[in-house]
Amino acid sequence: MLSPGRGDFDTVAGGLLPLRVRAQDDFALARIGYEVTPPGVEAGNGALRDLEWRALTPEERAAAEPERGPTARSIGIARARLAVRDLAAPAVGGGAQATPTSEPAPASALEGQQFQLVVRALDGAEPKAHEGRSTPVRVRVVSPEEFLRRVQDRLARAQGQTTALLELQREKRRLALEMLTALTSDAPGTDETQSELALALTGERRVQGDARALSRELSGAAEAVLYARLDERAGAALEILDAALAGSITRGFDPEPWRELARAARGGEVAGSGLTAKLIDIAALALEISEDLATNAVAELARAQDASDLDKIRTHLAAAEQSQAAVVERLERLLERLAEWDNFQSVLGLTRDILNGQKSLSERTRQNAKDK
Repeated sequence: MLSPGRGDFDTVAGGLLPLRVRAQDDFALARIGYEVTPPGVEAGNGALRDLEWRALTPEERAAAEPERGPTARSIGIARARLAVRDLAAPAVGGGAQATPTSEPAPASALEGQQFQLVVRALDGAEPKAHEGRSTPVRVRVVSPEEFLRRVQDRLARAQGQTTALLELQREKRRLALEMLTALTSDAPGTDETQSELALALTGERRVQGDARALSRELSGAAEAVLYARLDERAGAALEILDAALAGSITRGFDPEPWRELARAARGGEVAGSGLTAKLIDIAALALEISEDLATNAVAELARAQDASDLDKIRTHLAAAEQSQAAVVERLERLLERLAEWDNFQSVLGLTRDILNGQKSLSERTRQNAKDK
């Protein structure tokens, strides 16, 4: 199961669940489907709901097989957007077709319900097909308020990660500046310089790895909000992201769909300035840090380490330091955006409380008027 990528998936009754699956067999795939059961029920006891699937092209196989090995003769990919409201509906017969949908409808799944989602694949063996099953994913249906609280918790953890990463990058930048100063001396030691460059490169790779982990977390939070469909103005953003993610055939985080969404947001194709737009902006900024600036700093330090000419070492080291400075500046900006989101959510929470209080007061007023 490529998506959901977590063992626990929190959503709301009106949301969507992005299901993306890859299956393989050493002979031939015959059927891919999924089942939804109450938690704790053993997989295979529920009705199988069929998924439409296709075989991978040779080019796609070349990209997918390093992860699983070259032994599979048949590799298939399937995807669907499952309406959370339909998870509670029983499958028809041996397998109700999972039809992607994005149109809102009255929810049959209720807040507080939990479901277990398992993907099953069957081969073409006769007379009895062999079956493989994915690890179960537990789907929890929560209220919109509870969902946003959990998103806020994720962003609070990301804020802590950002602060730690900022301090780490500042430290690595100071090291680069010290090395640049030392290289302006009359006779810098070559062995000592190479040792310091190796240390600087190792440190910057750690920055890059931490930045990528932060990008994954922030993109995951934005994806969760998009598929929950809490923001009416985010429909276009959801369609762009879902279409971009449709081609995913491997596990792991792919930044390109998010870059595509960020480009669409900058180009005005994604309207709105609500909570989803703010999250997209935050995720795009994190990706710029991890995939552009930190990656460039690592590349320049690697070039400096490989260079034998002192002038080239200085040139590459200076370029790396400039990228590090840009990382520091973007991380400071990211912290500001995360703080703005925190304030934004606080205002939304207060507004929601006032609205609920006003509704309660209006109801009591109407009731009192009737009693009189």
